[in-house]
Formats: sequence, structure tokens, C-alpha cells
Amino acid sequence: MQDMRAVAGRASEGREPPRRACPGDLGGPVIRPVATAFGQVAEIVGAGSLKPIVSDGARVDFHPAQQIRAACRVARLGPTTVTETVSSGHDVAVPAQEWPSLMLQMGGRSRVRHGRIIIRARAGDGLIMPPGSRRSRAEAANKQAFRGLCIPLPKETVAQAWRGIGPVHLRGDTAAHATLLGLVRLLYAEIEGGSRLLSRPSVSEGWINLLVEAVAQAAETAVLGGRGEPVRRAAQLVQQAEDAIQADLAEIASPTDLALRCGVSLRTLQAAFAAERGHSPQAALNLMRLHAVRRSLADRAGPDTVTEAYGDCGVNHHSRFSAAYKRQFGEYPSETLKNR
Repeated sequence: MQDMRAVAGRASEGREPPRRACPGDLGGPVIRPVATAFGQVAEIVGAGSLKPIVSDGARVDFHPAQQIRAACRVARLGPTTVTETVSSGHDVAVPAQEWPSLMLQMGGRSRVRHGRIIIRARAGDGLIMPPGSRRSRAEAANKQAFRGLCIPLPKETVAQAWRGIGPVHLRGDTAAHATLLGLVRLLYAEIEGGSRLLSRPSVSEGWINLLVEAVAQAAETAVLGGRGEPVRRAAQLVQQAEDAIQADLAEIASPTDLALRCGVSLRTLQAAFAAERGHSPQAALNLMRLHAVRRSLADRAGPDTVTEAYGDCGVNHHSRFSAAYKRQFGEYPSETLKNR
């Protein structure tokens, strides 16, 4: 939905003259810059067929129609933008994006493809799109033109949390999803009403923080399999985390490291472990490290010293670990090595 922003920018700055399409021809669109409460708008009109628009690596193909109309309105929100797109119908191919995007569909229908995942959305639905490339089709429906909002989320923590996770379809059927959709609608109303407060850095930063927090909660709901469309079940996430620990125990020092390996936020990882194992990621790390050290010390072909076994398994606090080892197995690590 943010994919025609560059067209709006070029039109408003006068860097690209309007091009007119003749009815029935594959001609160029007429681009009209218009000022609104949203800021500059690129309004595109034509008839029959229009040539595609290619900008910043994104390609927009307009669906043939007797009357083709599209408009792209862009408002600043601190370091990001809120973009409203209205269209009689178009296809978009977007190159890899660094940030996740939050979308709200207000009219028409759409189909969004991200990798192998396809989501079909209608008016009132929302989407959280992870970083990466995608393809979208927007169409009119029920005599309504397609109309949607897109807000890129410029927070590294959010982008990191969504690496490896597919899109989430927001229908408002969980509290977390309804809250997020409500926030986006409220923000749109503030922009549409011409609120000057949004130009203040403290206010725009506050809005971004609210949206990021709401996205994190919606993501957690999706991962844990709430009534919204799940993109990864807690069991799958826990299994992925345990596989990562087994494969690279010496390099994973903390739950934060583990969350990064799994491509989710720490809070999401903690919620998944609580749901599936009844304990925290830290407890899982501790337990798996204890058993890894025990296997190493009991192996006749293993290390010659306890210190060496600790190093192989990423143990940093030796005395604390030895005490935990004694509680778990009834003997100290040195005794396991001695009885090898």
C-alpha cells in the first residue's frame, strides 16, 4: 500500500511532468499533485489501459478499466510515513523491505503474497508484513474502490522479531488484534483531521511506540495460536529453539541470544516456552547445558578436565554451575569425570 509513494513525491516536486493516456491505448497516466491534510497527493487518472509505473524498484500495474483512478496520499510521522492508497485496481511487486509494515484495509479487497504465504483481505482487515519482498493485488469490491493504509515500522527490535516469521492476518477477533486495528484507525482520524500535534517529535514518537507495542502483542497472539490466523505455533517455536541450543550451545549465552537465533522477540519466546514447557527459556538453557556437560564428562573420549568441558558447553559461572550440577545429578562434575 505504500508502493506508490515515490510517484506522489515526484509529482509534488515537479520532477515528472504529467503524462496523458488515450482511451484504449497503453499510454501514460495523468499525474495531478493535490494538497490535502495528508500532505501532497498524487492522483492518477486514465482510461482503457495505462503503462506500468516503476519507482524505487517497485512496479505498479493498473488494471484495465473504462475509468482508471488511483491516488496516493503520504503523511509524515516522525521517521516513518502513513500512506493511504485508493485505487480502482492495481498489482504491485515490491522489492525487499528492511522494515516490517502495518497495513489496514478500508475498502475493496486484496491478495498479498509473501514467499509461499497468500493472504486475502477485505475491508476492515489488517496485515502485519515482515521484512522482505511481496506481491499484491488490489481490487474494488461491493462497489467500493480499494482503499488502504500502510505504516512502515522503523524499529530494529520489531524488524528483528519478525525475521523468519510470515505475515499475520488481523481480523479483530482477538483483543490484541482489535486493539492494534483500533490504534491505526485512531491515528488515521488524527491525520485526516489535520492535527498539528503529530508534527511534534514527542507525539510522533509516542504514536510509533504505541504501534510497536501493539504489534508485539498481536505477534505474540499469532505465535501462540490465538483465534487470529497463526503463523507459527508455540510448539514449533520451542522445537526450533531447542534445536538451536543443541546445535550451538557454546555460542548461546542467554535467552536474548536464543530469541535472535529464532527470529522472534524475547517476550514471544518466553510466552512460547511457558505455554509448551511450563518454564522459561533460561531454565531450558540451564537444563540442556547441565545434561550436555554430564554427557561430555561421562564420555571416555571426552575432555580431560572439567574446565575444558565447561568451555565446550558455554559455561561461564563455574561455581554456580557446579552447585546446580550437584542438585540435578547428586554429584559434582569432578566426580562424574573421575567415575568415567
